[in-house]
Amino acid sequence: MPLNDDTLLPDDPYGPVDPPDADIDLSDLSARYHGDAEIGRGGMGRIVRVIDRWFGRTVVRKEMLPGRDPARFEAEAAITARLQHPAVVPVHDRGRLPDGRPFYTMTEVSGVTLERVITDRRRPDDPDALASLRGLVDVLARASAAVAFAHSMDIIHRDLKPANVMLDEDDRVYVMDWGLARILDQPDVLTPTRRPRSPHTRDGDLLGTPHWMSPEQARGAQDQVGKPTDVWALGAILYTILTGHKPYAQGWTQVYDGPPRDARTLGSEAGLAAPDDLIDLCMESLAMRPAERPTAAAFARCLTAWLEGALERQRALRQVDEADALLPIIRRHRDQAASLSEKAQAILKELPAYAPVDLRRGAWALEDDTRSHLEQADLMELRYLETLRAALNHFPGLPEAIERLADYYRDRHATAEAAGDTHEARRFEALLEGCDLTRHRDYLEGTGSFTLHTDPAGATVTLYALEEQDRRLVLGQAKARGKTPLHAVPLSMGRYIAELAAPGHATVSYPVYITRKLMWDGAPPGEAAPQAVPLLRTDDLGLDDCYIPPGWFWCGGDRDAPRSLPMARRWLDGFVMRRYAVTHTEYLEFLNDLLAQGMDEEAVRHAPRDFGADLDACFYGRDADGRFVMAPDAEGDDWDPQWPVVNVTWYGARAFARWTAARAGLPWRLPAELEWEKAARGADRRLFPWGDSFDATWCQMGLSNAGAPSFARVRETPLDRSPYGVEGLAGNVVEWCADAYSLSGEPMPEAEDAMRVMRGGGWSSMPWLCRSATRFPFKPGHRSQLVGFRLARSLL
Repeated sequence: MPLNDDTLLPDDPYGPVDPPDADIDLSDLSARYHGDAEIGRGGMGRIVRVIDRWFGRTVVRKEMLPGRDPARFEAEAAITARLQHPAVVPVHDRGRLPDGRPFYTMTEVSGVTLERVITDRRRPDDPDALASLRGLVDVLARASAAVAFAHSMDIIHRDLKPANVMLDEDDRVYVMDWGLARILDQPDVLTPTRRPRSPHTRDGDLLGTPHWMSPEQARGAQDQVGKPTDVWALGAILYTILTGHKPYAQGWTQVYDGPPRDARTLGSEAGLAAPDDLIDLCMESLAMRPAERPTAAAFARCLTAWLEGALERQRALRQVDEADALLPIIRRHRDQAASLSEKAQAILKELPAYAPVDLRRGAWALEDDTRSHLEQADLMELRYLETLRAALNHFPGLPEAIERLADYYRDRHATAEAAGDTHEARRFEALLEGCDLTRHRDYLEGTGSFTLHTDPAGATVTLYALEEQDRRLVLGQAKARGKTPLHAVPLSMGRYIAELAAPGHATVSYPVYITRKLMWDGAPPGEAAPQAVPLLRTDDLGLDDCYIPPGWFWCGGDRDAPRSLPMARRWLDGFVMRRYAVTHTEYLEFLNDLLAQGMDEEAVRHAPRDFGADLDACFYGRDADGRFVMAPDAEGDDWDPQWPVVNVTWYGARAFARWTAARAGLPWRLPAELEWEKAARGADRRLFPWGDSFDATWCQMGLSNAGAPSFARVRETPLDRSPYGVEGLAGNVVEWCADAYSLSGEPMPEAEDAMRVMRGGGWSSMPWLCRSATRFPFKPGHRSQLVGFRLARSLL
């Protein structure tokens, strides 16, 4: 631990200063610290090696010498402790000795000073002079970085010299002895403003070490001493490394005569070759005028740049420029491809399926041009990546190349994630993480926020993270989140169910899906304020009614689901859906009520039968009173009345909904197809009502049973259950929706005979038909043993 007797300190003309309260109990000092072996001494204090019994480690304790200024000593301790930097020795403790003198403890550093290293390594006869020079410059670069760090905190050292830079046994560099350090925006304890008791003035006192003092220090111009003063000392150390001599080898008073000799000339005379860029940096740092010197940060960067190899870096940067020049070309090809594709789709959209080939050729040509532009963009993109990687081969770790690769990986990751391509998203996420850039850290963490209002307010919110168990999404550990309203609660990326409970109201399952950096605010499109989620009173819902609260959800985007809509985030108002599909029992009640009202023709028209069969070929039988009843089918098999009703047209399903609405006094109807999809998928883009994986035993479909496929009672498929509690959406029956079918899902002009949307899988379906994004167009008069329906209604 070096202390240098040649450091000049101003006289202390003020007399004793009252010490502050001790930091630790004096009686505990000897109990904690054991030993008193002095290993160094300087102008302000002595250094002893002690054992810290509290932590079982050896540390060094710097103790103020008698008669020195405690304020100055304690300022040194405070400043050193503030500088939490790898090249500054950490301070562990401070306090007072039994006689009242202050002390502080720090890590013991064993090694050699830069002064000794320069003497040992910088010799004209060194066979590996360049390697030695690189080693010395590396030490100075790390020390300079510590000084730059101190300057960023407005702390100046004022006594930098080779003897105050140490290299330990593990090649770690430390800037030592901050005894003359000062915080620029605070009073200088070395130049106090108190009226001195001594008649000698402090103006003009010399602070620093001869040979290493800047011109302003040598003149005693303390008002001019600042960050450039330290830079002059760094330049002086570099001067010594390059030339083997101090800047003013014949005496520090030479500083009054002007700048030191040019390092290039002196180094050449000493037989020590030095690079021009280092010499230029050295002489710039030794400028007589402080304003003409570089900053410590710039000084450190220049040394680092030289160490890394400026030539290779420059060559690599040229390759980065070459890569940058490809970006507008790539964008141009992709923009042209998008424009051509849009034109082609516009033409094809207007053509009926039976249009002749001649009318399609123009659109096909546009599609061919689209592919050509995309291929060119892909080739240019490949060249872009190869050029950046070549730059990194020339200059490993080049920040400019890494930043561009990271930007590319992030863009591709965002694209894959938005498209639901999990495999590609994970690949590019791993590549982006490998770049290890701070500016992408928040993006990778992806933390979003959750805002929720309810009507009435004050609902208890219990949040469950969804976890995958046996390939199904299940509720994880409950986390209470308080009562509504909740505002911008930080929430990690993921799928959640918020359970909302309020006295007298039905408990609500409210799915939440936090995608990357998403602020889930519950605000409808075009609005800034959250929409309160209505809490329905317990008696507002029937036993088999499921409430789907208003909010955003993801629809479409499933490439394996036939005719899936394009992926989009949509808003839907709240609605209620029946937990189960309509059964034969319910449909028989409807038909028989029509008969009771004398609407026999309508009842017969809506009765289930095979498509194209005569009106009297109804699946149901008639009892003695003419009422419809369950009866064996043509093969003699009995049908269970709790199976979902099938072979009903869209018109029959609509008629049932209207009949139900009239009887219940509630607006029951067929669900819109987006309502159906939200009821099945929740808010989190799941592929099936239970999650993203499929098993035939989880719904009633073609592979669910060992025997021949068949129906199931509507209450016998509890595993086919959505986040809102709706059951039977993946299997048992395909279901009519209210909407007229369009390929894009956009509303079509309403016509009575328009093709209608059908959703869900049926009892004989294959797995891909059970996916929740699957949709089909059917004529409204079509009948099928696969097709049934369920009811939904808007909120009152």
